[in-house]
Amino acid sequence: MNLSIPEILVKNNFITPEERENIAAIALRSGISFIKVVLNFGYVSRKNYERAMIEAGYPFQQIRKEAYDDNVLSKIDLKFAHDHLALPIRIENGKLVTLTADPCDELFGDFIRVTYDIEPEIIVATDLDSTWRSHKLLGDKCVRWALFELLNRDVD
Repeated sequence: MNLSIPEILVKNNFITPEERENIAAIALRSGISFIKVVLNFGYVSRKNYERAMIEAGYPFQQIRKEAYDDNVLSKIDLKFAHDHLALPIRIENGKLVTLTADPCDELFGDFIRVTYDIEPEIIVATDLDSTWRSHKLLGDKCVRWALFELLNRDVD
């Protein structure tokens, strides 16, 4: 597991080195993770991404029933989790269990270390599972806020 996600994708000829640089620039400008750009902008299919990850030693886990701690979740907002396809869910054995589609996302790893003052324990999940879980655990308060705002802006 020494290769980064961009290196894995180049090695498997899913993207060129030039595309890698373009994707990195888009990710930096937009504030979203490299893998989110790759998958959402259609550079690589999910099927090819998942196959390359498994071959590189990053097996995907089923995460929909993972236990979580509301205190851990209270320190992250939905947009950041969504932009990085990652979600810290609980502290276990002195580490912060973190679901992610990109185990090499350094910015998210730094966020974990700074915010929680603990090292992450990574569970690799598909981007769709990661998105589903973050919306399931964090999205409810966003939906309530959005509905409240709509009611406040509604003309009598």
